[in-house]
Amino acid sequence: GDSVFAWRGGAVIFTGYNKLSGNMINIEHADNFLSKYHHLKKILVKKGQLVSPGELIGIAGKRGRATGSHLHFSILQNNQHLDPLPYIKKARRVSAPQPVQPIKVPINKRLAIRSFPMDGEVYIDGEYRGRTPSDVQLTYGEHFVEVDTGGKYVRFIGRLWIDQNSGHLYVADLTQTPNQ
Repeated sequence: GDSVFAWRGGAVIFTGYNKLSGNMINIEHADNFLSKYHHLKKILVKKGQLVSPGELIGIAGKRGRATGSHLHFSILQNNQHLDPLPYIKKARRVSAPQPVQPIKVPINKRLAIRSFPMDGEVYIDGEYRGRTPSDVQLTYGEHFVEVDTGGKYVRFIGRLWIDQNSGHLYVADLTQTPNQ
């Protein structure tokens, strides 16, 4: 059967069964309105429960005296039956839930950068990040590391991959400049 939704917000004042209407739900609303839902295959709310407009309350069926699966829907105000069509047209259309797209959150990892000799300028992905020894926080993925102590040592350039398996220490071992 099709899903049955609450016409307006309100309080469930009756759920039950009789031979004529089958499974039924009655919901009391503001301004002395009452909505009734009959011939349900399944009732998904309980007496006393508060429901929101468009909330799933039951599954349509053919319980009671019915020739086929359908919903008998009634609106009353001050115990007088009203034509439900104008009210249904004004009701908020309930659309199927849209799939939720996951939010991508960058994962970071703390890393200690050391160099031999010490006191080298550290650049990660071209951005200056202090001098060694240095602690940095990097997102998972590939990074390029440069360490420059100047003068007697060749600038160190290396690739670094950060993930759940990578360590927490990166050591740049600089070599002396030839002819020094």
